[in-house]
Amino acid sequence: MLRAARKGPLHTSAGTPIFENCADPTWGFYVYGTYTRPQGQRDADEDNDEGKAPKAADDARFQAVLSKLHAHTADNLRYDQPAPYNQQLIDTFRLQPAAYLPGASLADVCTHFRQHYAVIIDPEREFDPDYEASLDPEKYGPKYGWYLVIDDETLQSIESAPEPIGPTPPEGVRPADLAYQADKAFVKLLSGSYTTMEKPVFLSAQGRGGTGRRKEWNGWLKFSPVMLMRVFRETDSGDIETYFLEPDKLVEFP
Repeated sequence: MLRAARKGPLHTSAGTPIFENCADPTWGFYVYGTYTRPQGQRDADEDNDEGKAPKAADDARFQAVLSKLHAHTADNLRYDQPAPYNQQLIDTFRLQPAAYLPGASLADVCTHFRQHYAVIIDPEREFDPDYEASLDPEKYGPKYGWYLVIDDETLQSIESAPEPIGPTPPEGVRPADLAYQADKAFVKLLSGSYTTMEKPVFLSAQGRGGTGRRKEWNGWLKFSPVMLMRVFRETDSGDIETYFLEPDKLVEFP
C-alpha cells in the first residue's frame, strides 16, 4: 500500500496547515509534465545531436508553467485566507518539478513517481511505533502519495489563464475576485497507488446513479489551482476519493 507517512501536526485548529514542528516545513506536490514539445522545438531537436539545448528549453518552459501555477495558487491564498496565515501558507508552498516526460502514459508517470518519490507504507505495520520511527521524518504527507500532471489539455488551460495578480492588487477590486482569477485553469491529480492504468477511471460516490456501489477508480482528479490548498487538505485527511466524480468537470468542494 502506498500511503503518506504522517509526522507531526499538519493543521491548526482553524484547519490551516502549519509545519513548524515537522522535519519538512513545506507543503505541496511533485509535478510532472507530459505535454508535447512545440513543433518548432521538435524541428530544432532533430538538428541537435547533443541534446543540451532541447533539455534547457524544456526545463525553462516547465519552470515557467510551474511559476504561473504557483503564482495563481499564491493569489488564492493571499486574497482568500486571513492574515497572517495566508503569507505563512505562501511561504511554505512548493510545486516541485518531478520530471518532464513528453507523451508519457499514465502508467509510465506513476511508475516513475513510485521509483523516485513515493513513500510506500507496509499496511500491516502502519501503527507499529518502531516501524513509524524507522521512516524518514522528512517524507510525510500527501506529496509522497499523490502528484500533479500537466498534459496538453492542462497546459493550454494554464497558459490561457489571466496573468497572476501578485501582492499588489488593483484598486477597487474585491479580494474574492482576485482569489479566483484562475478558476478556469486546471491541473490533474493522480494517486501513486496505480501503475497499470491506460486511462483514468473516475470514482463515483456510493449510491450515485442509483447503483448503490462505487466504481473502480485510478486516482485522477481535475481541479483548478485556486482549489489546491483544499485538495491538499483532502488528500491529507483521506477524503479526496469522494471527489473523483466526472472526467470533464472541475472539482467543486461544498
